[in-house]
Amino acid sequence: MDGGTRGFWALVLLLLGASLYFGVNAQAQRSAMSSARAALADGDSVTLVQVVDGDTLLVRNPLGEPLSIRLVGVKSFPLTKEAPEVFRAGREAVTQLERLIGERGAVVSLHSTPRDSHGRFLAYLSVEGQDLGLELVKSGAVLAYTLYPFDRRDLYVGAQELARSRRVGLWQSEALVRRADGLLQNWRMKE
Repeated sequence: MDGGTRGFWALVLLLLGASLYFGVNAQAQRSAMSSARAALADGDSVTLVQVVDGDTLLVRNPLGEPLSIRLVGVKSFPLTKEAPEVFRAGREAVTQLERLIGERGAVVSLHSTPRDSHGRFLAYLSVEGQDLGLELVKSGAVLAYTLYPFDRRDLYVGAQELARSRRVGLWQSEALVRRADGLLQNWRMKE
């Protein structure tokens, strides 16, 4: 078998492996979100099953039911392989969120609109009194997502401005700053 043929088959295997990996994760997310009967209330403690991306988690409620939570007020870069720098930023947000929650679990504070159009619960999560979304914004791992109103908006935007001025996290990369500025401008226009 020549080098070109081996390269072709290596690429085919890589793509099949990636499809399988992302398919399994997507299925896990769909099954958690389809659990529309799962209940969640303010003050509930949830345990982490999986961090899907820097703003979405699969968790178990106090009854052990799986459900999906979309963190209010933050937006992470996607885990897309097409743009390596964007992928690294998205992966860093996942890593930080996993580290912040650990095995301790998190306390839920539901948004005034408790679910989004995808069936995910909209909530703030805190661990030992620490707002996880705010911590992610402070570290430059995610953006303050201002497209929709939320009661901690000023706090999150202030933390984002401080992270930007200190050039931490995504604010260190000119390419990510350009991409972030485009998103922020787009959100402002739609508000």
